[in-house]
Parts: sequence; C-alpha cells; structure tokens
Amino acid sequence: MGMFVFVLVSVCRSCGFIGYVNYDCSFHQSATGLALSKTWWEALRYCRENHVDLVSVHTEGIQRWVETVARNASTDNVWVGLRHTCAQGWIWSDGSNSSYRDWNTGEPNNKESEICIQLQGTNGYRWADVACHWPNPFVCYDGE
Repeated sequence: MGMFVFVLVSVCRSCGFIGYVNYDCSFHQSATGLALSKTWWEALRYCRENHVDLVSVHTEGIQRWVETVARNASTDNVWVGLRHTCAQGWIWSDGSNSSYRDWNTGEPNNKESEICIQLQGTNGYRWADVACHWPNPFVCYDGE
C-alpha cells in the first residue's frame, strides 16, 4: 500500500496561472505523487484523474519548490510535466509553454526517444530528457 506525501505551498491566484509559486500569498496548493512510481504517461493519467496535472516548472521559484519537496521525500528522480513533441517542441502537459529551463550539462541530448523530463537528484535536480517508460516518482499539483 503506497504512502502519499502531501506538501502545502502558498500560491497566488493573481499570478494568472495555477502552479506559480509565490510565498507571499495566502492561497494553498498541494503536491502528491512522490511516494508512487509510474511511467511518465501513467503519472500524467494519475495526476489528471486525481489532481490537476503534472507540475509545470515555469520559474526558478517553482523549480526550487519541486527540488525541496523531492528532497524532503528522499526521492532522486522526479517526473514533471515537460515533454517534447515533433509539432510543438518542448511543451508542458497543461498546454503551456515557458522559456524557463534548468537543463543539466549536456542536456537535452535527445538520445533514443528521450522525450520526457525528469529532475535528477544526483545532478542537483537539474533537468534531463529520458525515455518516458521508466517508472519514477512524480509531482502532481492540485490547484484548489
């Protein structure tokens, strides 16, 4: 039986996008999925059925928050909602795009169908493109 890890973080609805972290606001958002291990596609389905979506990392603040919750859960590799499509390039699972990136050195390397992104704890939770079929913990967010 899996254990769920819920973390509350302040977010600001006036930012215009659910998922933007702003520690000065009074609204709360929870994240879960860190105690589970699923492929990227299974994680996406789980998040959409139970929460809102895989987390979209649009700012350094969100990046640091995901790092913190992953580290606190003793999790090395974490799926986030970014993947590569032929038609749109790198796009977030919620349909948004962002110029913010935190790639590890040499990434993305686009090896053999590496179209999904994980934050890798062994590399300071920097981003790497990897094959989507590897089971990993993940971060869903709940915008309620």
